[in-house]
Amino acid sequence: MIESKKVTIEMEEQYMRATIFYNDTSYQSEICDSITALQKSTGLNPEIIYRKDIEENGFCSIEFSGDEYSSSRECGGFIENLISTLNIQECITD
Repeated sequence: MIESKKVTIEMEEQYMRATIFYNDTSYQSEICDSITALQKSTGLNPEIIYRKDIEENGFCSIEFSGDEYSSSRECGGFIENLISTLNIQECITD
């Protein structure tokens, strides 16, 4: 199976979510390690949800919401760094 990974970005007032879709469940640990490293380096702590749809397909949602993130541009930097670190080439914005 060819490894496939893409991200969708959704933004509204006081809200930002990146959802990473993948078709190789071993990729989940790479996502988790990258998020943990970014949390340590930035001090940001987004809400994170992992879900497996079928045996090989899954996704991870990284969400920033609330007053502590509403006026900060650091959330966008966190997501940009995560996409770059994971070498995700396909990005869909809402």
